[in-house]
Amino acid sequence: MMLKRKFEQSRPIVAALEEIAKNYDATPGQVALNWVIHNQGETVVAIPGATKVEHAEQSAGAMKFKLSEKEIARLDELSKEIR
Repeated sequence: MMLKRKFEQSRPIVAALEEIAKNYDATPGQVALNWVIHNQGETVVAIPGATKVEHAEQSAGAMKFKLSEKEIARLDELSKEIR
């Protein structure tokens, strides 16, 4: 039951990631990674786990754009509901 509730709570943030991704011609995963890196600054260390070159390239694509302060604030606010 708890897992289902958390899943339902995550829907708004997933929708926001998808919407923001369209603005940058990016994937929701790239937006999420960009957001995490922005929130953690230079202390984030990527742990390679890609099994294919395309996966590594997609992850690297997260650094090709910069989220606006408004977008970051929106994602931060939506994520408070889950934390």
